[in-house]
Amino acid sequence: MILVETGVCLWLAACTICDLKKREVPPMLTLLPLFGAVLWSALRGHFTVTVFVLLLLILADIPLRMRGFAGALQAAILCLAL
Repeated sequence: MILVETGVCLWLAACTICDLKKREVPPMLTLLPLFGAVLWSALRGHFTVTVFVLLLLILADIPLRMRGFAGALQAAILCLAL
């Protein structure tokens, strides 16, 4: 467990340094842990959280006029999770 905590602290330090220098965090520092967390969540059986995060990624990258269907799916999944 100490190895995981050390890795997370180093990752957060790298994110902090990049943010302080450039006022932005590179996508590689944020997307890789996000995909790892989504994969971990799917492997643990939390499919609702996995689909919700994937829908958020889709909503961030698709044109505005096509967001209606993905937004409705996201709302339905959120309601089912509650």
